[in-house]
Amino acid sequence: MSVAEELPALPVYGAGAGLYAERLVASGATVVAEFADAHPGAVALGTRALRALASGEALEGTEPLYLRESDAKVPAVMKGKLL
Repeated sequence: MSVAEELPALPVYGAGAGLYAERLVASGATVVAEFADAHPGAVALGTRALRALASGEALEGTEPLYLRESDAKVPAVMKGKLL
């Protein structure tokens, strides 16, 4: 995960590009508007990963990145009990 200003000046796609279009454009990126709401498919992600590995790049970790604490809370009474 990177902030817009740290990304290379390349075309950007997807929901994040739509949400942060102004910041991305200000940092030199080109937001591809017709794909602002697009989500990559599994084949595209797998192809990107294979190409990255083939060129010697390291892949990012698979741990989920949470930007804020979850809204769901387990009541203290239920913690440690099997349902």
